[in-house]
Amino acid sequence: MSAPQHPAHAQVPHVLAAEPPRSRPSSIEHELPKVGKIVFRVQGIPLEVTLEGLEKSFKSHFKRSNSQENTIDTGLSSLVPCCYGSGHQTALIQFQPQTPKRLESLAPGRCYDFEDPDFQCRITIDQDFMGSTQLYPTISNLRIEADVVAIPGINGHAYGSWTGASKQNRKTMWLRDFMRKDFHTCRTMIFGYHSALLEHYAHTMSDYTEDLLQEVTRARGNAEEMGRPIIFMGHSFGGILITHSIVKAWISKQPGRLCGSILNNFKGAIFFGTPHQGLQHLDELLEAVKKNQGRKALLESIKFGNRDLEDTLSAFKRYCQETKLEVVSIKESRETRKATKGELGELARNGELVMFVAVAFSELKLPENLETTAMAEGDHSSLIYEQGGYV
Repeated sequence: MSAPQHPAHAQVPHVLAAEPPRSRPSSIEHELPKVGKIVFRVQGIPLEVTLEGLEKSFKSHFKRSNSQENTIDTGLSSLVPCCYGSGHQTALIQFQPQTPKRLESLAPGRCYDFEDPDFQCRITIDQDFMGSTQLYPTISNLRIEADVVAIPGINGHAYGSWTGASKQNRKTMWLRDFMRKDFHTCRTMIFGYHSALLEHYAHTMSDYTEDLLQEVTRARGNAEEMGRPIIFMGHSFGGILITHSIVKAWISKQPGRLCGSILNNFKGAIFFGTPHQGLQHLDELLEAVKKNQGRKALLESIKFGNRDLEDTLSAFKRYCQETKLEVVSIKESRETRKATKGELGELARNGELVMFVAVAFSELKLPENLETTAMAEGDHSSLIYEQGGYV
């Protein structure tokens, strides 16, 4: 198969392929934020509040001492339904002309909240996107055909990993900017988890898969949602989380919502540069986390030759063959620089060039009627316009 111009244009399972993607209008460049603008998630917004009402509230709360005001850029921001049916809505916002000082210093893992006197509720702002976040509203009078859940890799970001700069120096989050046009009857969500490699987290593979299964189940709370087709998309380690989660649900054979809603309606998966058979180039990363036993153990669990990884891969392939599950495997076509630890303790891609995920390792090697493979233009990171993810 010839290489697609963009991962989203690869052949996908039939649920997503029901309506062929339209060509992207060139005018969309004028709708996208300039590179460098931060996208924030705002939660706890009452259903009756409009974007203009939120802008007015934030203008008052973040008012400046001088004449210049930082306001929500309503052309680049949007209100979306809360994934959990909580009676609230969520906003994805950017500010103009710049981010308020109180949010500029918002550290990873922290949120900013305040009591809004107009809405009489507590508003929470973050830029981590932990848990599930819907990216765009679906059309109210059309039936939602499928749930799409996108999962980034280790050291990636739930939102930023799918974002990159276009030729016009504009920022494109293609899951949000293009899928809302091509697949407007799909509820597209991102899943955020504690993925930072240099943080002292102790999460295991089992912890992550349990979180993913519970989070997806929570986002599919009513009868209509539980019976809706679901498609997973994963980049690198995010793809491994998909295979491990499905196998965990399948083997456990537990009745009820956790396994039934997902397994009974799992219609396909799209893997972007996923090292199904493990990674070979981990020495520098293992050295970077050598004092963090939890992160070291996690990296060891996805190293080539790991027995548990091999067993889970075999089980997932059996699952695909027994259920006739269709998958798409997108492979990287360029070498990627290894990530090393810098002088300031940060991770940066400044090592030697390697094919980070070998072509053979990014395929499941299923029968042709079940697996579609495609080569994308890009290295392991730019494969999905990633900025900052390493595994």
